[in-house]
Amino acid sequence: MERFLILGHTGFVGGRLKDYFQNNYNDIEVIGLSTKEIDLTNAKTVSLLNNYFNSNTSVILCSGIKSDYGNNLETYKINLKMAENICKILEKCPVKKFIFFSSLAVYGVDIHNVKISEKTEIRPDTYYGLSKYASEQLLKITFSKFKTSQCIIIRTPTIYGPYEKICAHTPSGFLNTYLDNREVTLWGDGLDLREFIYVDDIVKIVNYLILSDFSGVINIGTGTGYTYKKALDVISKRLNKKLTINSKKRTKEKIDKLVDPSLLNTLVPKFKFTSLDAGIEKIINTINNKF
Repeated sequence: MERFLILGHTGFVGGRLKDYFQNNYNDIEVIGLSTKEIDLTNAKTVSLLNNYFNSNTSVILCSGIKSDYGNNLETYKINLKMAENICKILEKCPVKKFIFFSSLAVYGVDIHNVKISEKTEIRPDTYYGLSKYASEQLLKITFSKFKTSQCIIIRTPTIYGPYEKICAHTPSGFLNTYLDNREVTLWGDGLDLREFIYVDDIVKIVNYLILSDFSGVINIGTGTGYTYKKALDVISKRLNKKLTINSKKRTKEKIDKLVDPSLLNTLVPKFKFTSLDAGIEKIINTINNKF
């Protein structure tokens, strides 16, 4: 392997991946490309990827419109167009390995499941989830034509950590909201179970997978969840401050979502995830060191 190429390196996860690879691989070229350099929705500018894609390059695709920025037909089209254009380049210039950041949303956002495995039925019920699954299928069909190239699709739950760019319903999003002197509003009592994965854990897992012989689909998770309320309790404790938490009436039933980590545990045995308490502490320390 001669090159790591990260598409979407200015984003929250992409930026951490680029930093990690640059700090740990002195003998491998690390390149980041964002929309400013190549607009993945534009077939003409995407053709520039011909200069980077080859059999000695591993590509990580982080680019895409997140559901927090829009979950409608237009964002669906944009996400799918990115995958379509990249597949056109791959057909001409296969790469050594390709990692696509998908989402647990492919299993359904409004579907309760506390043991989501890679064999769980695919039931996207949002434009975002559908765009991720359709993109997965495009990549699978494309890579089925290659003998040596490998594709890894990782389906992730909520990722949080320092420098998160939006104030979403994540531990770091909640923390940023309070530090901006605003208040958090939860649906109902906030006791829905979710997996919150610290961003550096995702980076380390991607690093392992990109160097492994694995190809296919893998869910990232611990099998252990936290409620939104628990996340806020941890933040309150770390800030040593009583937080004001607003509530709005539920419009749907409470839905819990947890991953069955069996496959991940087989591939990355003894991996120790960052606890929620430790993750929040790391974010606060990062913020304090900025000033």
